[in-house]
Amino acid sequence: MSQTEPGRLLSERMMEAAAGVLGSMLIDEEAVGPMLQAVAEDDFRQPEYRSLFRAIRELIDQASLLLSERSGVRRLTMERGFLDFFKRHSQEQPPDHLRLGLGCLDDLVQIRPGDMVVIGGYASAGKTAFALQLAFQIAKTKRVGFFSYETAADKLHDRLVACQTQTSFS
Repeated sequence: MSQTEPGRLLSERMMEAAAGVLGSMLIDEEAVGPMLQAVAEDDFRQPEYRSLFRAIRELIDQASLLLSERSGVRRLTMERGFLDFFKRHSQEQPPDHLRLGLGCLDDLVQIRPGDMVVIGGYASAGKTAFALQLAFQIAKTKRVGFFSYETAADKLHDRLVACQTQTSFS
């Protein structure tokens, strides 16, 4: 066996591995993301493979850009995030948080419009009644969406009326 045999064999294996990586990306769309994270353009020795990898990456970049530029989707670079952070926290006027009407919670919990709030606790501990009161308080100044997977709409209205008229729910 000559000195070049092991080198040639390794080179052939590397070409096969590179072809396998590119082939998996072309065949299976779920392989694209992990491969783009694990492999760099410089990992390919052959110019054709390098060019194909670059083309695939540029297509994923274009697709990602299309998805992120839809209305309602906001892209944010790390630089812009830091600039916004310092601007927000250097203002004399604090950000507008929703007031829950409970001083102890208003100081601890900072809820903004658009936030989703999840309340958890034991069964029959009063989560729904508590959440209704918070939603009712916020609804005095803001529009509120209230979703309950456990309680029917008519029962929610009954609880709200009972609470606001200070009538026993029973």
